[in-house]
Amino acid sequence: MFTRDARELAFIRGVAPDTVRVVGSSDMASLELELARHTVLVAVIVDMRLSRAERGALLKKVRSRWACPPTLALVETPLAWARAEARLHTRNHLLLAASPEEKEVRTRAFLNTAVSARLHWISSRLTVGRRYGLRGAALETYAALVICQVLRSQLSAYLGVGSAAIEKRMRVLCDTLDLPRCPESVVQFANTIDLCMATPVAPSLLGKLREQARELAQA
Repeated sequence: MFTRDARELAFIRGVAPDTVRVVGSSDMASLELELARHTVLVAVIVDMRLSRAERGALLKKVRSRWACPPTLALVETPLAWARAEARLHTRNHLLLAASPEEKEVRTRAFLNTAVSARLHWISSRLTVGRRYGLRGAALETYAALVICQVLRSQLSAYLGVGSAAIEKRMRVLCDTLDLPRCPESVVQFANTIDLCMATPVAPSLLGKLREQARELAQA
């Protein structure tokens, strides 16, 4: 949650599902610290009372890692200009002046929907890994790269194994997927193949996806 308002932060923490941890941030340093934990992001709540520059910088940083997370804007006034400003970030708006009951109902609905969507997202990426025969340490490494988005340089510390073990895991992971041995190719492959999970994946499409991954590795 991007805000300087301790009361609003406490309110959101009070109504959030037990399955999520709500973190307040209003500056880049605290956001960087939180992202370093490799926690899976569920949603973003942004207080529109922060300046446009502050909001933009924080959201840009988050979206550079998590694409387009569900976002809720807390709007101070119902006037048209305020809602237009909020629409720069999201279509989901909530008036700060709304009654506690309305705020609770709408916030709970937003977060519950976001949690369900993120769980589905995690499940789909694990299904991709298992679909291509990943097991044990290779699947654990795949999950760290694709779901928690751990940087290659931080895999050893994150997984609690030595650098030699990481090299072996990456070799097994990429050889199993027939990909270049770089984290970016694994993430690209998983993200793209996830779009095809509803239907069987043709060999020609797999070849195209792997070629895209190789091009990414060489970029």
